Amino acid sequence: ALLKHFFEQLMHTPKVLMAALMYIIVLYADCIRHSPNLTRTRFLKKVAQQFLRIMPVYPFLAVLISFGFMLIVTVFENLRLPFDWLNWPIYYGTLYGPFSIVYLKVKKEICYEEWLFLPTVSPIQDHHCRDLQNEASKNSEEVNIRDLRMLRFSKKG
Repeated sequence: ALLKHFFEQLMHTPKVLMAALMYIIVLYADCIRHSPNLTRTRFLKKVAQQFLRIMPVYPFLAVLISFGFMLIVTVFENLRLPFDWLNWPIYYGTLYGPFSIVYLKVKKEICYEEWLFLPTVSPIQDHHCRDLQNEASKNSEEVNIRDLRMLRFSKKG
């Protein structure tokens, strides 16, 4: 009986690995749209960091998601709607819901880094940026990123 249970659990392993692989592929495809220069190494490092951060609180997040579904079930009960509609969302929401936080955090970090490190001007316009920085340092004013980004749109090479 124990051996049978072990093999039944082992049969689910490919499904879990396939789901994890597809999850990472979709996340990578989504992130590469926003950051075309994203390397696989940098991406996998971000995924691993967020995954390790979420694992200790996974049970707590699953309980919170279940609580949210409990509220939805109560609404369905009061409206006399069938509960069958909620079987799949409850199952997959509780099982994979906490990992959606990994998805959102990785995408947020990659998009933020892309925004932060985007070249703000072309090399032709670089002298305009240096002029702006020099003027600001002479006048003891700060040059912020927004000013540099707006310069890109206000002056054409």
